Amino acid sequence: MAAPYVVRVLVLSSGERLPVLLGVAEGLPLHEPMLYTMVRLRTANASTSTIEFSLRAILVLQLFLEHRSINLEQRFLHGRALSEAEIDALARACRWPMNVLYEQFTVGEKPLHAQRIHSLERFRARLSKAPFSEVVPDMAANRLRCIRQYLDWLIQAKLGSLEPQGHLYRALESQLQFLKGALKSREPVGRGRNAIGRREGAAPEDIDKLLSLIKPKALGNPWRNTHVQVRNALMVHWLLHLGVRRGELLNVKVADIDFRLETVTIVRRADDPQDPRANQPRVKTLDRVLPLSSSLAAATYDYVIHWRSKPPGAHAHEFLFVAEYTGHPLSLVALNKTFQVLRNKCILLPSSLTPHVLRHTFNDRLSEIMDEKGISEEREKQIRCQLNGWKETSGTAATYTRRHIRKKAAEASLSMQERMLSTGGGWEDAEP
Repeated sequence: MAAPYVVRVLVLSSGERLPVLLGVAEGLPLHEPMLYTMVRLRTANASTSTIEFSLRAILVLQLFLEHRSINLEQRFLHGRALSEAEIDALARACRWPMNVLYEQFTVGEKPLHAQRIHSLERFRARLSKAPFSEVVPDMAANRLRCIRQYLDWLIQAKLGSLEPQGHLYRALESQLQFLKGALKSREPVGRGRNAIGRREGAAPEDIDKLLSLIKPKALGNPWRNTHVQVRNALMVHWLLHLGVRRGELLNVKVADIDFRLETVTIVRRADDPQDPRANQPRVKTLDRVLPLSSSLAAATYDYVIHWRSKPPGAHAHEFLFVAEYTGHPLSLVALNKTFQVLRNKCILLPSSLTPHVLRHTFNDRLSEIMDEKGISEEREKQIRCQLNGWKETSGTAATYTRRHIRKKAAEASLSMQERMLSTGGGWEDAEP
């Protein structure tokens, strides 16, 4: 089904990435969202990913407004915005995946309001035909938050053109306060106190299966192309043994690697004009130098000399990991697809396996090594922050050590239970 709107990331001559919300039919940016991006988001130094997410949330709002035949500009002229029932419906729509939003809010290439028949039964029937999973609560909450900020900006801009003492000004200002409070109250609550099911590192047996599967020329390797096998195996080892994020991995250039000293420098390159990828992989953490083991450095050198140099386009840039045929810098989509293929081809691997899970796994292993060496808690925190690129005051470490903490908690609990039972608290001699 053709989408009426789409978010695209433009690469400017300066290298800056500028997300825009386009109307597909006209191929032009929507006026108000574009103005909001330039006036509110860019001036606040919002990142490309933040702007892109905000525009995707505004896209949801745009689909909703067209589906309901709501003209906000006309409503503002009468001191109105959205009713409580409309806000309820918008909050429900924010829980839907994008493909469902497109399906439910469009018919062919026309918005539903352009159709001659408005049938509630028909709409409900379409919903019942294809049950779907809602987006996670945090995603829905963030969509509503972005929509609230956008509507706040729209109304504030309208208020700026009105006489502060006028009736319309007071009515619209009152509507703004109602709208902000109503949208905020409908933001879904995330996991909160629910600690079960949160992302954590992979189990050792799963890592063993993964490493056995990705060996070049291994019997079960899901890729036939030798270049792809070598590259993908190397990427997995980088993610697992260095704990880098996927953006950091794809941002590495050959010049960042010192093969003599066996180190790699993780460098922040926001809006790099030499990066041709519209969705530029980014380094979210601090710059840092990471050590490479001799075997990992040797494997990387072998890839650079014998495989990376073969595709013709690889000579036009310095990024380490390249596409096998074009030689273009490998994209985030391609990296995600690599792990999707692994999950689909090997049912023994966990369905949750992603590049970021390997970052969690790296931190689990780091915790185990720190325990073995008897490193103090404060010193361990310093080491972990350095390797992960966090500030020493960061509290992020707890996010990446869930499996290790859960394991240590279980060990402590079992030890306590055994000690209590050994002191006469058991029930082995109880009569039936």
